[in-house]
Amino acid sequence: MSNRIIITLLALALTSCVAIKVNNQNLPESVDTKSENEHGEGVGETITMPVSIPSTWTVPGGDSKSLRELTWDLMHQKIWIQFDLNRSEVHGKTELRLANLSPDNRSLIIDSKTTDIKSIINVETESPIPFLRDSSTVRITLTDSYNVGDILIIGIEFVSSPPNRGLYFVNPTGVTPNKPTQIWTLGQPEDNSFWLPTVDHPAERTTTEMWISVPEKFTTISNGMLIRSAVESGSELRTDYWVMNKPHAPYLIALAVGEYVSSEFLKDDIIYKYYVEPPFAKHIDAIYAETDEMMQFFNRQLNYKYPWSIYAQVPVRDYIANGMENTTLSIYKEQIQVTTEQSKDVHFRDLLVHELIHHWFGNLVTSKDWANLPLNEGFATYFETIYRDYRDGETDAAWKSILDRNDYFGESKRFRRPIIFDEYNVPEDMYDRHTYEKAALVLRMLHHDVGDEMWWKILNSYLTSNEFDSVDWADLKNEFNSNTGSDYTEFFEQWFLKNGHPEFKVTYNYEGEWPTIRFEQVQDLNKSDVFKTKMILNYSDISHNAYFKEVEITSRDTTFIIPVHSDSTSYLVADPNRIILAEYEENIDMNEAISRLAHSSIMLRYEAVNVLKPLLAQNENLIEILIDAYKYEQYGEQRLHIFRALADYLDHNHLGFIESVNVNSEEYYAIRILTADLSAKIRGINGNTYLNELSKDPSYYVAHHVNSKLSSN
Repeated sequence: MSNRIIITLLALALTSCVAIKVNNQNLPESVDTKSENEHGEGVGETITMPVSIPSTWTVPGGDSKSLRELTWDLMHQKIWIQFDLNRSEVHGKTELRLANLSPDNRSLIIDSKTTDIKSIINVETESPIPFLRDSSTVRITLTDSYNVGDILIIGIEFVSSPPNRGLYFVNPTGVTPNKPTQIWTLGQPEDNSFWLPTVDHPAERTTTEMWISVPEKFTTISNGMLIRSAVESGSELRTDYWVMNKPHAPYLIALAVGEYVSSEFLKDDIIYKYYVEPPFAKHIDAIYAETDEMMQFFNRQLNYKYPWSIYAQVPVRDYIANGMENTTLSIYKEQIQVTTEQSKDVHFRDLLVHELIHHWFGNLVTSKDWANLPLNEGFATYFETIYRDYRDGETDAAWKSILDRNDYFGESKRFRRPIIFDEYNVPEDMYDRHTYEKAALVLRMLHHDVGDEMWWKILNSYLTSNEFDSVDWADLKNEFNSNTGSDYTEFFEQWFLKNGHPEFKVTYNYEGEWPTIRFEQVQDLNKSDVFKTKMILNYSDISHNAYFKEVEITSRDTTFIIPVHSDSTSYLVADPNRIILAEYEENIDMNEAISRLAHSSIMLRYEAVNVLKPLLAQNENLIEILIDAYKYEQYGEQRLHIFRALADYLDHNHLGFIESVNVNSEEYYAIRILTADLSAKIRGINGNTYLNELSKDPSYYVAHHVNSKLSSN
């Protein structure tokens, strides 16, 4: 096929896919997808195949971990703290109001890892309480016996020197120039007890009061509402009094201290409070631009209003995470602080969505142990996709799923564990792609299975039934069962409790009268099970009528007959939107890959570029085809994906194409940066009029990049 014909077909396909006819009706009545194949075997029945080739990935494992059983309920905690910046120390006292949960109870365990406990008293009697401590806890033997429901209030005086866990000092003595002095906390998973004696258990819930004393120049931010701020008589410090009047997990107790400016507004009984460092004061609205829209979207879709009275956001220096959803106070890495000009090109929307939605999934309803952490993180990660779909459409949402799939599949080359996993070495081991991306992609499967209306009904029921409580995976499964009337036990056990995912070798066969699709599961079955899953098959006839047929794969080797004559089939593809969390090895040739560049599914267009890229070195016509695909592609990230694939193969013959890219023809700034680099590489920098033009580009990042290149020459 000539290059001209291929490009023409690509153009026609790109045009036609927008208005493609979707039709599940009028299938040929004479063909049954469960009919027998030429060997007399029932289509869909298991066919014996060799054991798959052993893989290199491992299944991590060890001793099952369980958190200690709580024998006291921490109902309320008061905290008074101030800081010795010269020594990087926390000086404080705390009162814990506890309700007994066990009959005839004479003991109490408080989590306290590197804290120097000065004294412990019974607050009501003011009598000292003897204690013993080990590396992580304080053990108290009580002189009296406590019955179920009895109340005990203990007071603890302490000094903490956190070893870069839990609470962090940033440039505390101010010796580092151009770096502010800050203090901030990150309590998850069990790090607050490095600086604060508490019951550091994810299934615990407590209300809090916190008095933070700091020099006048510093702003403090903590959970809940700032009730009072005053300099006490005879003190050089200002004390800020914060109250959190709804219960939350102790790992969510948080504070941030630094020199900040802030903005605040009230809407629908929620106070929004935004903090930035002073140089970014005039950019504060751009940095947090869509917070209110996100809040309204979540309130509306969940039919459950934001459960707290205030939502604050603050960036800190040297943060060891991207963000943390402390209740009513999301703390972020400093990089979210961009100028209004920069915000036209870059944003941290996914991150802001992730931490905000945690206030429902994680803070309102909390995983009861670290094995179930993926319930928190899976929902937060998947809601990034959901918000993209709401804001920018299904293509952008699908792109997020592409990124999630790449991240998880990349990690799965090294190891595969169940999503719900209690054999970690330390809780921090759970911060991986299985907890975040794999859990999100499995939730995506569930969403597509039950449909949009039922999805939101289930989530509302899940939140309402478990508000201000802790959950495990079975609680979520039960919500799917009770709301749909179907049994999702097998789904949850397969996807949440077992390791791995299906690896399908997909064979499309057009040789007979009716085309067939064969699915062979080739994952290492010595380490992983055969998966059962529903699957959408997408095919079209010669008139470009598109059909979508749901089938069910229940065995290791399954073949389906497609009810359109082979000579009338325009295309055939399994799971075009890659809803199933599976890897696909398909027997498609170059022409089929080229045709997929025009498919309505961004998943298939993305994969087609990956298939074609290794062929570019041997096929110059293919370069022109990808250039045409770039020109017709409407989605910016895919255009960048195409351009990156082409970059190593473009030369002086393609300068006309490269240098035709400007702000008028290409809105995505990252592509203009790439074309600047290509032009400089091929043409050189001196006298390069294209670079001179881009040096005045309205994008801060393009202009900065090009001017840096020009000035360094």
